[in-house]
Amino acid sequence: MIREVEGETLVIPINNDAVELDSAYVLSNSGAFIFNLLDEPHTFSAIVDRVTAEFNVSNSEAESDVKLFISEIENIFLE
Repeated sequence: MIREVEGETLVIPINNDAVELDSAYVLSNSGAFIFNLLDEPHTFSAIVDRVTAEFNVSNSEAESDVKLFISEIENIFLE
């Protein structure tokens, strides 16, 4: 579950229909942007291109950031 609270983007894991409030994660602007893109099917390259355009960073920086973010999300939610 993702929620916007007082300007902060929170991701709250839900397991077995139970909300785990003690495991809420605050996302940065770029993290929230990527997380929202993951809601629909996108290729890795498409996500990198969108991050590059949205945040005016180099393609290599966006690629590195997206890889790291996806890896962290996988570790958190696919444990």
